[in-house]
Amino acid sequence: MPPFQTIRVYEGGEKVGVTFIALAGLTSLLSIIYLIIFKRPNPTTFKNTNMLGYLISLLIANLLQSVGSVMNLEWVAKGGVQIGDACSAQGGLKHAGNLGASIWTVVIAIHLFGLLFLRIRADTALFLALICLAWTLIVVLVWIGPIAIEKTDSGPYYGISGVWCWITTNYPKEQIFLEYFFAFLSASICFVLYVVVLLRLRGILVKNGDNKWRIRVTRPRGVDTLVDTGRNRIDSATLNISKRMVWYPVAYTILVLPIMLIRLSDFDGQKVPFWAMALGSVIFNLMGFVNVMLIIHLERWFPAVSALPTTSTRQELPPTSFSNSEGLAPLTLRHLDDQEKGDINNIGKKDSRTRKKDSTLWVRVELPVRPQNSYIPPEEWQSTGKFGMLY
Repeated sequence: MPPFQTIRVYEGGEKVGVTFIALAGLTSLLSIIYLIIFKRPNPTTFKNTNMLGYLISLLIANLLQSVGSVMNLEWVAKGGVQIGDACSAQGGLKHAGNLGASIWTVVIAIHLFGLLFLRIRADTALFLALICLAWTLIVVLVWIGPIAIEKTDSGPYYGISGVWCWITTNYPKEQIFLEYFFAFLSASICFVLYVVVLLRLRGILVKNGDNKWRIRVTRPRGVDTLVDTGRNRIDSATLNISKRMVWYPVAYTILVLPIMLIRLSDFDGQKVPFWAMALGSVIFNLMGFVNVMLIIHLERWFPAVSALPTTSTRQELPPTSFSNSEGLAPLTLRHLDDQEKGDINNIGKKDSRTRKKDSTLWVRVELPVRPQNSYIPPEEWQSTGKFGMLY
């Protein structure tokens, strides 16, 4: 007899559980196909951010996951798992999809951290380099097992693992370090980066006079949102986007955590009931469906023209204007009533003497017509005032 399983016959409720897992994968697969055919994202929504390319890569990884899970229907039809080409293919697809989901989720988190926290522009060369590097890493990690790690005495690298095919139990270290490690690392990095971004945009994480970061415990009264004026000035739409984008790492963590905890408990020798394993796998295989739903609603959250700081100009303000607020200044917007609008419209009719006598300097700013919550970069403003002046 070979030192590995060649067939695994389903017992009890295993066939039903595997069917639900396959249906969850089918749901994600159909969702991705629907997005590609009927609801393709508008590229202009992600202008100057490179976000669309990263999201497409994430969807490709989810597609591989879904195809691997749908292949469980073959085992359901046969009443058990059998080693062979289909089993090896399923193991490789599931491994590639799971790795891809982890890697591309953390790439998106790091990219948004650079845009929102570090205020750096999205670089096309860096984007192409990351695309090539990440997919190369995924391919190498998937193929290194069968090519370099697989041993004759231990059996095939991709084979029967539980009630489906994946990295076999004869390679436990590879199961942990070549997949679950990346999942834990991705969830942890995403959580930390998004928390730091939100703390800065909320005015809680600030720089002091020595250009060092510190936590600000209190904020000025009556100010709901503080915007960093020391570098690129951003508006409430950017803050709104960052709040919404936090659902990507949150969703990933919620979906991947149950199956990881179950697997780690199984590795530790604890008896895990099959229904718990099946439930965790069903939740995990809905990742493609959840990401599609987030992308569909993403265009509603993102302005028509990118609200990220990549298209805005730097505005250096005199240090005295915010020296007492540690580099932070409140951004306040309000609607004008009809009387105030009439007063502003009459500015052009006043002569220079009248303007000098006014105690208030009125500046008329006409913004281009955009959807609600759109970010309008300063270079597109039509203003009667001089740029760079402090009003």
